[in-house]
Amino acid sequence: MKIKGPGGPTEPQAVEDASPAKVAGEKFVEKLSGPKVARPADPIGAIASELKAGTLTPTQAAEKMLDLVMSQGPAASLPDSLRANLRAELTELLQNDPNLATRAKRARLV
Repeated sequence: MKIKGPGGPTEPQAVEDASPAKVAGEKFVEKLSGPKVARPADPIGAIASELKAGTLTPTQAAEKMLDLVMSQGPAASLPDSLRANLRAELTELLQNDPNLATRAKRARLV
């Protein structure tokens, strides 16, 4: 038993009065993303640039990064005492972690 398909290829039907497709413009983008807001400068990139330029030592760069971590994101909303404990733990980790020391040596930061 052989099953027949719907038939062979046919000519496409003519489309009458077809209008060109509309291209999404800024109005559509604004509806999705809201008003345009100026992006803040990249603080990590700025620290990296200062480090490469030699205006910061690796220790100063690490301190700036730590300041950045503590002032933004979830850490910024912690109570002062907990934030101080977290900063102390992170500082101790940065100073004594052998994995970070190895990475710093590979990156020639120390």
